[in-house]
Amino acid sequence: MLKDCEADILLQAIRTVVTGRRYLCPQLAARAIDVYVESVRDTVVDQYESLTTRERAVFQLIVEGHTNAQIAKRLFISLRTVETHRASLRRKLGLRTHAALVSYALRRGILSSESA
Repeated sequence: MLKDCEADILLQAIRTVVTGRRYLCPQLAARAIDVYVESVRDTVVDQYESLTTRERAVFQLIVEGHTNAQIAKRLFISLRTVETHRASLRRKLGLRTHAALVSYALRRGILSSESA
């Protein structure tokens, strides 16, 4: 409860607590929800799981050293589509450079150290 709450809100809170339930005033509930949503947004378990099947295929070929043109030809998609997938997977994984992509693939076991 906030100390400047109105009397009817305070009475509602007391009645709720007396019955053994919990009460959180609307202002604090809104703040708690905002904090919770922010914490959930920041704690995605595994960013790799957010990649689509096609993004994963493009990722695999990128870290194996294929060019965008080679990837497009191999997957029967346009060069622009490869570039879009590359940008999307970099954004989702939070990786900016090719070296960061390769390093991530090695850590994840997507690419073996013999392949790199």
